[in-house]
Amino acid sequence: MAFREKKLDLNNEQVFIGYRVVHEVRAEISDIYMVGSIIDDAVKAGTNTVSDIKFSISEPQKYYKIALTWLARSPSPLSHIAHVSESEGGG
Repeated sequence: MAFREKKLDLNNEQVFIGYRVVHEVRAEISDIYMVGSIIDDAVKAGTNTVSDIKFSISEPQKYYKIALTWLARSPSPLSHIAHVSESEGGG
């Protein structure tokens, strides 16, 4: 994507100064330990801005179901959370 870059001159009028080009890359990896070296390689190849790094899991529905099963089997999940909070000095 290319964006027109402008700045304000001394009279507070917008002055065109050039274009800013943005090239975005999306990478999906399965080995979380590779994240650092992938970013390092991108910077070595000329990347000058790294932003909006996002992490997610594959098959989120699978883990959602596991969490729901655990929650359904737990006698009182909120009392467990409160107990942990009190033992750590909270609430």
